[in-house]
Amino acid sequence: MLTPAFEVSQNDQFVIIIIKVPYGKVADMEIFAKDNEFLFHMHPYFLRLNLPGEVIEDSRESAKYDIDQGTCTIMLPKVNEGQHFENLDLLTTLLAQPKHQHPHTSPLIEVISHDEDGNEVDDVDDFDWQLEQKLANQTESQNQLLSPKYGFASRYSKVFSYLQENLTDIIDVPEPEKMTAAERSAARTATEDEYFSEDHYIADFMDHEQIKQTIAFVTPWDEACNSFDNMDNELDNNDCSAKWNLFSNEEKHHLRELPNKEFLLDKLEDYQLLLGLIDIIYAYAYNYRTTEGENTVESAWTICKLSSSLSWLEVFNRFEVVLLVCCRRALCYPLYRNWDLAQAILKDVTAIFQLGKRCILKCLLEIRQMLKNHEYKYILNDIYITDYCIWIQKLSHSKIRFMSQKLHQATVTKSAIGWDIQLLEHAAITVQDNFSEHSSESIASDDSSEESTDYNSSYNNESSSDVSSQ
Repeated sequence: MLTPAFEVSQNDQFVIIIIKVPYGKVADMEIFAKDNEFLFHMHPYFLRLNLPGEVIEDSRESAKYDIDQGTCTIMLPKVNEGQHFENLDLLTTLLAQPKHQHPHTSPLIEVISHDEDGNEVDDVDDFDWQLEQKLANQTESQNQLLSPKYGFASRYSKVFSYLQENLTDIIDVPEPEKMTAAERSAARTATEDEYFSEDHYIADFMDHEQIKQTIAFVTPWDEACNSFDNMDNELDNNDCSAKWNLFSNEEKHHLRELPNKEFLLDKLEDYQLLLGLIDIIYAYAYNYRTTEGENTVESAWTICKLSSSLSWLEVFNRFEVVLLVCCRRALCYPLYRNWDLAQAILKDVTAIFQLGKRCILKCLLEIRQMLKNHEYKYILNDIYITDYCIWIQKLSHSKIRFMSQKLHQATVTKSAIGWDIQLLEHAAITVQDNFSEHSSESIASDDSSEESTDYNSSYNNESSSDVSSQ
């Protein structure tokens, strides 16, 4: 069976589901709707949705097939007229979860079934109590438990064991399966200190006309945020028709591709994921601004290099640290290494979070596509970006609002960077001023020499004339 492309919208009375079934057999169409469940079958298509509100079949429902467009439009009456169904545009959350799945990685926890109040219940009748059991090798079990974790919520390990040949093309960590999070962080800091180029920084500081144009570039989130009067409006995402909330057909397709799974996370893990999200979105915003929205063949490299999560498998625990690391890497690796540009990117991140999770999701989907098409870095989708795309859809608005407000109030100082960039800037300005003074003195000296030469020449000519007349 094929899962068809679909869209879901609503008005006060109906939920409207448009399903694309160009090769369907209309005579075989079957529709079932009750409570939160919607089932659709038209060979070879099958669709099951879990709706965020209750619908009913009471003779007001309707289905219309458009032969020219190959679409079936279904109108389902709401049980409670006027009720607003949340997140109908987040298609991944609507797709019903498979009842049985054999996860191959640790981070996903499938919700098998729920009671009416939304609590998880065990499906005892369907459980195979005669499941074959094998005693695990003690050494392998210990290695699995003790091996360093990384990726989304630190739920992955041993991913890079079979990728040693191309490891340097994927991440910067030399031994990801041996280094702990603390060791990776220390190595990252040391590498940044070693790689920072004073000459490159001074060059971009003194000759920054192109960088000024980059900073002046108006991004879509700049335009969107200009419509807000204050921070209280930032997460009013019920207006899914707002420009920054609309998903393109391509984005809708990518949303349908995502698996529907849930994560059991504690408060610390949620906070760490939010900090990691800032790190990733900062890298995305840098690439977007410096390419003016036109991704290049270097875009995937830029994003992964600037994001310490994607390059060093970094795990953040403090808000101030993630901002500091973002600025350090922006001054260390990319083409443009300028303090004002780094601060402009921080404002971009603030604006993206201000617009809410749909805007963030659109950024993540774009990153996912870039990495998907990369020869080596596609693996980072598996351990980071795909899970982030799923997680952000179910994240509460209050948590994004909390982080947005912290970003709005945050500042990063030059002195905190650790590379004496204020001293470098002062030295560069001093050298430029001295050069300008020296140049002015040389010009003045040359002018004086020319005047003196003209005077002497004139005097000599006059003297020669006097002698001749005598």
